[in-house]
Amino acid sequence: MVFLGEAHHIVKDGPVPLHDAATVLNRRRGPRIQSYTAAGLSADPAFLHDLVRTYRDIFGAEPWNEWKVCPSCRTTYGRLEYETRGSNWCGRCGLGALVDYHAPEQVVERLYAELGMSHGSPFMFTAQPANPSSVGRVLGFTWGFGLPMEQVVTHILRHYFTDLPERLARHAEARILHGLAACCPSGNATYISEVAVAEGARGSSMLFAQMLHAMAERQVANGYPTWVLWTSRKSRAYQLAALLGGAPLYHLDEDVKGDHRLLIAGDCAEFLAIREKYPAEKLVSYFVKTARDLKAAAK
Repeated sequence: MVFLGEAHHIVKDGPVPLHDAATVLNRRRGPRIQSYTAAGLSADPAFLHDLVRTYRDIFGAEPWNEWKVCPSCRTTYGRLEYETRGSNWCGRCGLGALVDYHAPEQVVERLYAELGMSHGSPFMFTAQPANPSSVGRVLGFTWGFGLPMEQVVTHILRHYFTDLPERLARHAEARILHGLAACCPSGNATYISEVAVAEGARGSSMLFAQMLHAMAERQVANGYPTWVLWTSRKSRAYQLAALLGGAPLYHLDEDVKGDHRLLIAGDCAEFLAIREKYPAEKLVSYFVKTARDLKAAAK
């Protein structure tokens, strides 16, 4: 396990601290960044339960609002809206009883499928409290995998573009492949399947930075130096990616007006340099400003 601010190498089996004098002097108590494999999750079912609960809480709130969904018309409801409306029936079509958008068993199934890839370079890092007995063991998480560029695009289309008409899906595929070819000279890309920090987690901007730094170190070493992220323009993950020079490859609102999701890509080397370029105070100021700008734009 690695304390924030501690120098470390990332190897296949997890972070290995460098125990030199500078590391000892620079060590500070704070959240830990922990690497997990599928086997590691299976060995700690209580942690897996906390992880899935945190996942559903994060994506059930703004800007995603993926708490419940109507199986008939696919209208989604955020947790706040769902808990205040007093009905489990769809308010749009009235035909379907609402179901979980991210059912726990589906989250676990996808997580194990991606971490269990026998090829490529799967990864998972979590941010956890310094005190293991703290209530709420998951402050943040990121997971994903490295694959040849074309396979990453196929995965994205299969998971996020199935509801688009065929013509629009082909347009999206062409745009993504063209954009990714320009920024991925190695031909190998790291797909960040998920990255999020729990609402109210202290030092959330640095948690994003530290988890993505750990991810980048592992993936560069394994030969997947370009990252790709499907996210929302309203999310903190996008704000950080944009700060580090991430380039949008495709905006979904090109084809679905008003949709705030997009695909963005960049160089893992930028994540490796984040602590030198952007100290904690600068990151916090940046996130505060972008949050203020988003609120102003929504009015």
